[in-house]
Amino acid sequence: MCKLGKKILIVEDTKSVSMLLAATLKREGFRVDVAETIEGARQLLKRNAELQCKYDLALVDISLPDGDGAELLRELSSSSWCNARYAVSADASRSARKHALNAGADRYVTKPFDLRALIDQISDEVGRRKVIRHNECKDGLAAEKQRLAQAYSDHLFSVCKELEAPMPFKALRSRLHQLRGSAMLYGFSRLSTLASDLSDRLGKHGPSFSEDVRETLRQEIRVALSR
Repeated sequence: MCKLGKKILIVEDTKSVSMLLAATLKREGFRVDVAETIEGARQLLKRNAELQCKYDLALVDISLPDGDGAELLRELSSSSWCNARYAVSADASRSARKHALNAGADRYVTKPFDLRALIDQISDEVGRRKVIRHNECKDGLAAEKQRLAQAYSDHLFSVCKELEAPMPFKALRSRLHQLRGSAMLYGFSRLSTLASDLSDRLGKHGPSFSEDVRETLRQEIRVALSR
């Protein structure tokens, strides 16, 4: 049988986002599984079903490498192994929200999201109070937070190096999409806002605007890392 405790499934292909979500949820007393694809999530569900273990909540990104996350939401909503489902997307349109809710999502969360508010919503959803952390844990939590922040700064540095060379249009749009969601979570609000603006402008003007976007983004990352 499954161990006792609240259990969360995160289905998210942007590692910087899933890493922060998982670490924060674990600090709040949750047990967390992470999948990057629909097929990966299905394998976890199969394994947990064999162990007679339910997920209290699944957090599912709508845009996944192997398909529409709404497909997975439909499977989860008809399954007895997941009690609640949150859809996550950078698309704030009413049609996207309706699509996810019709697929079985209990809540629709748009990126970039407020991490603390989301964690509180998840805690309330599964019917538990916030975990009161003991004073002796504070040093360990601070160290973990610092480690995550350093890991993300290293990630931004690698992105900056990547932007030194021309990028395919689709790859650049994908990078902007990832930064729009993850930068806000790690405290780079200005970078997140810029990534959102550049993504909109790139969508409007097309590949001819790619070089300007690439150079603007690279310069902003350099500024962000120097602060």
